[in-house]
Amino acid sequence: LQAARSSRVSPNANEDFQEVLSARGSVTRRFDHGIITLGAGYEMENPMREQTNGTGLTERQYLTADLSYSFPVWKDRAFATAFLRYRDQQYGDTINSWDGYQAGIAVGVRF
Repeated sequence: LQAARSSRVSPNANEDFQEVLSARGSVTRRFDHGIITLGAGYEMENPMREQTNGTGLTERQYLTADLSYSFPVWKDRAFATAFLRYRDQQYGDTINSWDGYQAGIAVGVRF
């Protein structure tokens, strides 16, 4: 379980900052020789001031879900992870809202 509150520079507006609130939870379960992880998260980006042109900034909200399976591929030194992620962005109106999926495989080696 993780929770964070921070601020960062806005990538879209000059000299503007965003307050970021996030929470994430995950469950890990070992079975056979592998490890399965199921996680979910929420993040909100809130502008810390209004734009000078009067249009105003809108908060963004993200919902995420992910599933991964890690297993050893060579003794205990190398492992592989297959994962699937889903992300939903809500941004003020339906024009800028979107859903996205990502799938992949990662390989790691311990020295």
